[in-house]
Amino acid sequence: MYPTVVVVRRGSPENGGGTWIHYKLAVPLAMWISAEFALLVSDWVEYWLASHQNSVQDRTSSNLLPTANAYLESSQVLNRVIHTAIHQQTNSLRSALKALESENRLTASTQQNLAEVEAEDIEIDPEEPKRGRPLGKRSHPDYEQVTAYIKKDTYQEIKISLLREGQKREFSELIQELLEDWLKSRT
Repeated sequence: MYPTVVVVRRGSPENGGGTWIHYKLAVPLAMWISAEFALLVSDWVEYWLASHQNSVQDRTSSNLLPTANAYLESSQVLNRVIHTAIHQQTNSLRSALKALESENRLTASTQQNLAEVEAEDIEIDPEEPKRGRPLGKRSHPDYEQVTAYIKKDTYQEIKISLLREGQKREFSELIQELLEDWLKSRT
């Protein structure tokens, strides 16, 4: 029944270019975009119903002309607003796509550089001190995080005792020492 609901024409809006929707969809789309406009249309419909106005079919063509012209003008304005919104959305999507493509190129070039570096035999001088913070236990390859349940009272007393020692010994160091002693006693 409606062959063209959306029409896209190349060129500037002044020359008829742009993205256009069927004129019968202009008001419902505007109601969907703007809650204020939706309420305004709802108020018009309530007024027409309350004032018992005749339907559009019962009006004479001379009375319809101003209404039709007003509807046409509002549809054209709305179409321009929709056209602008669609182009803004399209431009945002294009920008996001460009950013993703750029990130993908960077990732690909980083992987290629890494592969080239791995392919070369690079020897690091063991005498040369490393920069930055020393490895913590979490990132140190000789350590593994484990979970154990200890009674709260025991844990509180251990923390207090470690603080009283004043040696800045960590809880995990105490556990390590106790476990090593336990292993030695079993051999």
